[in-house]
Amino acid sequence: MGWSAFLITGVAGMLSLGLFRPQGERGLWVTLVGAALGITLLGRVLTRLFLRPVRPDVIPEKTRFLAELEMVLLMVLSVAVFLQATGGVASPWHALSYWLMLVLAAFVRPSLSVLAAALLLGLEWMHARQGLPGVTSRELASHGLFLVLFGGTGLLVRTAEIVLARRDERRRRTQKVRQDQEELRDFRLMGPVTARNERDRAEQDELLGKASLLEIHDHILYELRLMRESLQVTSAVLLWMDTAGQRLKVVEAASLS
Repeated sequence: MGWSAFLITGVAGMLSLGLFRPQGERGLWVTLVGAALGITLLGRVLTRLFLRPVRPDVIPEKTRFLAELEMVLLMVLSVAVFLQATGGVASPWHALSYWLMLVLAAFVRPSLSVLAAALLLGLEWMHARQGLPGVTSRELASHGLFLVLFGGTGLLVRTAEIVLARRDERRRRTQKVRQDQEELRDFRLMGPVTARNERDRAEQDELLGKASLLEIHDHILYELRLMRESLQVTSAVLLWMDTAGQRLKVVEAASLS
């Protein structure tokens, strides 16, 4: 983050001075700064795509926010440098800022999307105030309107995707519950509620408890048999201390006899 912060600060200052304008004389260092910005952005994008952490859920929220902020600033400044170098508002690539706004609104948190829109609009306003080939107030307002429209479209797509994903998840959970209930009925652990056959909740819980105990005992017995065969002994017994901690009781046993 240290190198990125230094680069972002330097490029922002150079943009404010209009050093990337096509009619200006660019020195070698200006070209090198632009190239460094592009290489840094490409490296961050490739890292984000192909070097994802194994457990992203354990990354602190502050770290994730700073990573997104770094990516947004690098993308905004890269587009701003490209547009200023190709003619500013008169650039044939000016619609690239609207595309960037759409992408950011769809993939990053809304607060950073608002920040990106403010930065894009602020750069044009700063050029106009400095007397550089910039925009009039009317053009600035229209650019801001389009940024809001594209940003709102991206946010709408993001919201719709989240809503659809949640609806699909609820549908899968409902289907899973129905499937489990059907299996319980198949194994006679839960009967259909009819006039002839009504099982209250206590009886169903009792059946489920018995089924769980049988499954646990079968699993313990399998483990004891496996241990007996591995140790080549005649018997293997699992002893369990009672809740009072005074007596041992036999839970399960596996023997050749």
